[in-house]
Parts: sequence; C-alpha cells; structure tokens
Amino acid sequence: MSSGKTPWKSIAILLIAIAAGLVAYDIQLHGTFQKSVTGRVLKDYGVLAAWNQSRARANVYYKQSRNWINKNGPVYYAKVDKVIGPYVAIIKEKVLLGLGIVWDALLPLRQWTNKTLPPIWDNINRNYVPKLVEIANRSIHALQLILIDIGLWIQTNVLTGSLSVENLQKLLVTYTTKAQESASDAYMWVAKRLQA
Repeated sequence: MSSGKTPWKSIAILLIAIAAGLVAYDIQLHGTFQKSVTGRVLKDYGVLAAWNQSRARANVYYKQSRNWINKNGPVYYAKVDKVIGPYVAIIKEKVLLGLGIVWDALLPLRQWTNKTLPPIWDNINRNYVPKLVEIANRSIHALQLILIDIGLWIQTNVLTGSLSVENLQKLLVTYTTKAQESASDAYMWVAKRLQA
C-alpha cells in the first residue's frame, strides 16, 4: 500500500542527476568548462568568484585549525593521558583476560568448524560458484544492452524539440537568474529592515 506522499527525495536526486548530466554534456560539447554555457553564466553572475573566495577562506581556516591542533593537541593529549591513562591500562588488561577466557571456552566450536566447514566450502566452490559467476556475467551484459537502448531512446525521443539540451540549459539559466534576483531582493529587504 502506498502512503500517498510525494517522493521529494527521489525527485530531488533525479533533478540533480539531470542537471549534472546537462552540465557534463555542455562541458563536453564546448571542450572546457570555461568555454561552456554553464561556465560563462556562472562567471557572469559572479558565482565562480564567490566560490573561489569561499574556497580560499575555507583553506585559511583549515590551515589555522591544523596549526592549532598540531601545537595544542599534544599538550591536551598529555593531560588527558595523565588522568585516564591508568584506567585505560586496567581496562585493557581486563579485556585481554576476558578475551582469553572466551577463546579457551570456544575451543570445541573451533574444532568442530575446522572439521565440518571445509567439505561444505569445497562443495559450494565446485557446484555453485561457477554457475553464479556465469549468471552474473550474463545479467551484467543484458543490463549493459538495456542501458544502451534506454540511452539511445532518450536521445532520439526525449531530448528533442522543447526538451533539447540547449533549451533545457536556457531554462536552467532563466530559473537560476530568477532565483538569484529573488535572493538579492530578499537580502536587500532584510538589510533595510535591519537598518531601520
């Protein structure tokens, strides 16, 4: 029975996959990311500059954090080790003792499995594994053929006319522009409210 809910997660993943495919096709069509329509649009709207600035800032914070950890980590580790080190040693000793007792208690089970399992594994390897490998190989080949057929069908029947890659890219650029304008308007509205 279906729950009647819209599968938003699946729809979002599908849309992301389609967008990634269109961007990849655009890059492949124009040779490089900088020459692609996607790259030019992102550069024109300042997204690439913002990305590079964010990446540089994140890199600075990462280096600062790493330097702080390299400098202060050993000091804090020494303090923690001084306090809980003896307790950790006692726990380690008790765990090893307990594992030794369990190991000894499982001796009859280990002897039984050493005697019983090898013939079973030999039977499986001799009678079932080759058949399973053959079935898997045939299934993979059939799946490859199906995926090739689906790709050709989509290319000839779906990505044509108003759903052509170029039209979908134009639509994506239009929606991206509108989203950026809406975000800018919202930011300006919030800034005005905060200044008042």
